Amino acid sequence: MIILKDFIHLTQEEIKLVLKWRNDESIAKFMKTQNISLEEHLNFLSSLKTNATKKYFLVYDDENIIGVIDFINITKLSCEFGLYGIKKGVGELLMQEVKNYAFNVLKVQTLNACVFKENTKALNLYLKHGFKIVNTKKELFYLDNDIKTKKHFFIIGGGSLQADFLYEVKKYFITHVFDYDNKCFLKKEADIFHLISIHEKEKILQLAKQYNIVGIGTTATELGNITSCYVGEHLNLGLNSYEVALNTTDKSRMKDIFKKYHIPTAKYEKIYNINELKNIKMNFPLVVKPSDRSAGRGVVKVYDIQQLTKAYLNAKEISYNKIVLVEEVIEGLQYSVETITSNGKHQILAITEEYLRDDENKDDFLETQHLVPARLSKENEKIIKKIILKTLKAFGIKYGACHIELKINNNNVKIIEIASRAGGWRNVLIEHSIGLNYNTLILQSILKKKLQNYKIDEQHYCLVKMIFTKQDFEFYQFLKKNKPNMIVKDHVLINKSTEFNYSSSLLDSKGYYYIKIPKNENPDKYINAIF
Repeated sequence: MIILKDFIHLTQEEIKLVLKWRNDESIAKFMKTQNISLEEHLNFLSSLKTNATKKYFLVYDDENIIGVIDFINITKLSCEFGLYGIKKGVGELLMQEVKNYAFNVLKVQTLNACVFKENTKALNLYLKHGFKIVNTKKELFYLDNDIKTKKHFFIIGGGSLQADFLYEVKKYFITHVFDYDNKCFLKKEADIFHLISIHEKEKILQLAKQYNIVGIGTTATELGNITSCYVGEHLNLGLNSYEVALNTTDKSRMKDIFKKYHIPTAKYEKIYNINELKNIKMNFPLVVKPSDRSAGRGVVKVYDIQQLTKAYLNAKEISYNKIVLVEEVIEGLQYSVETITSNGKHQILAITEEYLRDDENKDDFLETQHLVPARLSKENEKIIKKIILKTLKAFGIKYGACHIELKINNNNVKIIEIASRAGGWRNVLIEHSIGLNYNTLILQSILKKKLQNYKIDEQHYCLVKMIFTKQDFEFYQFLKKNKPNMIVKDHVLINKSTEFNYSSSLLDSKGYYYIKIPKNENPDKYINAIF
């Protein structure tokens, strides 16, 4: 966790350390004051107690000091900043803390800096973060970052699966990321990071009004989608209504809409308390699901009343609304459909083959890999597309991506669920199979732009494989060594201390990677991990 310690509260040891750094030749050569005595240093620290126009902070990353950031000439509208790191590679982190403090605490609109011309490392860092050179003198560049003249976009959730969406948005707008995790993946990538939970809809709405945002979105979280739609509805942005977000997150609501509009789905019962289990009229085996969780959390097949009771208690514990669904088992192959909508006009972009774990733990329905495009007969493709368009209409989808899961058996389709956001990993799968940038389309939709009819050109297969087991990792290593050009992107979180234990949901993945496969090659050997 990042901690900013005000200079007026430094310990004796910290005071000595800061003086040492201020006089360090590698740091002092880029400062306006040099050869500072202890007396001068102490007087400077004392002056900060009564000077509201200056703030200096020692920056800790957990228990380790990584540098100093400061703010001078502070007014209601602007301030000037400086920074220096005492470790390599901390410039980005310090820059983030500068922007967070200036824009979120001081609430200035313009952030100024001056940098020695020969300090190219600092200059490049500032330019990367949106600063522009506004003046120059003999040995100095003067820069500013004026946020009031720029357009702002909020991204809800800081996980790695949202990185590509952030990079797309960053081409055009100042990006703000919201997450409760101070070490989330996107903290260093965003222009401004807010340590705010994605649950805090009202707080995010107030900030959205303050920054007069042009858009808000998420591509990978159910709760983030709810908050995005809540804010978007209040500000008339290109998002679905708050009600639509709730209906496409809560499976109990979802099932009611399926029933109302005669959309084929599994038979189900909503269970509110444990005593209702004995009244279930369906035969075993059954599927148990928490009503409002995603990523496969709490989903399991059960074969008797004892297993049902245990699964119910677990599902209820992790469910937010404490509703549990008990469903019949749907037979058939599983697919998902990825769509884009703007101003109520729908287009189906891709159909994905979804693969589930097939071992002694197969009854928890853990997704292990996805292939785009799906290998379907023309007849089945037509059947799927027809029911998908009916589903989008039934749920009142007006904007953005949708991810709809289904099973098909003997030409009969049953919808499993719908999410009014992109499916995980789908942007890369779509880009490397049919050549479309899904994130560009999502952004255009949020901005209420008219989407053209895209010709779907299936150029390659693209397969994403999740890493759960040692065998999964070994196949990744094999491909990395023998066919490295086939791996177009990876995000692997494995080191020497990694233990491969039972995985209950996608959140337990040790990483993932994408394989780009020529269309004339059979992808089954990669799906089946044949060395």
